[in-house]
Amino acid sequence: MNKVFAIAGIAIRNAIRSRVVVVLLALLLIAIVALPLTIKGDGTLTGAVQVLLRYTLGAVTMILSIATLWAGCAAISLEVQERQVHLLVTKPVFRMQLWLGKWLGLLILNTVLLGLAGVASYTLLRWNLRQDDVADILVARRVVNPMPLDIAADARQIFEEQKRRGELPPGPPDQVLEAIQQSLRQQAYSVPSGLARRYVFPVKPTGVPLVIRYKFASSSTGKEQLACLWIAGSPDRADRFEKPEYAAPGGVHTVRIPPAMVDTNETLTVDVANVHPMPLTMVFAPDDGVQLLVQETSFEMNLVRCLLLELVKLAFLGALAVTIGSVFSLPVAAVTAGYALLLMNIGGYLQTLIGQKMIFSAGAQPGILDLLVHWIYVILYWLTKPFQQPSALEPLAAGELVSWTWLGTIFLWQVVVAGGAVAAIGVWAFNRRELGLPE
Repeated sequence: MNKVFAIAGIAIRNAIRSRVVVVLLALLLIAIVALPLTIKGDGTLTGAVQVLLRYTLGAVTMILSIATLWAGCAAISLEVQERQVHLLVTKPVFRMQLWLGKWLGLLILNTVLLGLAGVASYTLLRWNLRQDDVADILVARRVVNPMPLDIAADARQIFEEQKRRGELPPGPPDQVLEAIQQSLRQQAYSVPSGLARRYVFPVKPTGVPLVIRYKFASSSTGKEQLACLWIAGSPDRADRFEKPEYAAPGGVHTVRIPPAMVDTNETLTVDVANVHPMPLTMVFAPDDGVQLLVQETSFEMNLVRCLLLELVKLAFLGALAVTIGSVFSLPVAAVTAGYALLLMNIGGYLQTLIGQKMIFSAGAQPGILDLLVHWIYVILYWLTKPFQQPSALEPLAAGELVSWTWLGTIFLWQVVVAGGAVAAIGVWAFNRRELGLPE
């Protein structure tokens, strides 16, 4: 391993001499300082945090990703082109050690630069936020969804009752049952004026305040605020928590719930009542209309996990770039790495292309060329699907938990499995590459 670290040190010194690190530091400084000044949020402290974390750190990771691909492609291919690698292969150094040293040098540089960007962003956050705002904004909360409704059982009961009475609407039984389920689903997540909807969350008793986060649509086309009443606690309690709210549809709203409202059976019952005087309906999204946020760890640890997750992605990009640079010349390697990065970021577009069976043919049935292109899209989609992970910056900026499980899963796949496979291919290809051939 001493030879690997020595090669990594040489790669880092070469990067510093070539002023790559200086240019990257300048670009990162521009991203951290200039973006918060040019991109305006919604005027709230939460919006300012979103800009500083989501957009600024997003720009930082994008810059480091592009730089990693270029430097990784040049790490071996440029030395082969300039014949500097001949000085190494004549020494007792295996080509695997050369590959690992180049990759490790990239990883160390990315670690330092990403760490500096994270410290700078955190310092700016602390500078802009008052101490009273830190506890509400700089948090790491776990998202808890309410217990699902058993709509299928209720729909089946209504279906059997209508069948017994001979009141079933015309059509296939499966379609009729699906229509009943859809109607019950709309009723379950709609709260007309004067009515209420109950949510039950599985949560253990905790000493920190809980937060209900909700968003809804209105039966009105305008943005008129609706009056609603949030009630938390077991229905048989006399001291249930009540909080009246005026909320506009389309936005994200929060309600703080005292931790004492959690029941002894480790559930929290929350009722939302539509008390608007006008006959308007509140429609909550089934997936994320109403969620419970429970504080887990500090924001600082959440930021560290987020940066580690981004570093894991950069580690895989470095391995991919060094491998491509071990096979091709620098221009070909750079173009190939750029296409690979593009494919890993257009998963949604590839999924749309998969659904288009008729691409070239104008007839009723797809032709051979259509089928060929379709299966190419399918293969590309499934090859890049494991890398189409959501960014951790969005939950970080929203105060949601970036868990160790998430980090461990990404590390296992992108570094151990995919990174190991890419490294094996790179070392094998580099071992078979002939050096010192006459031009």
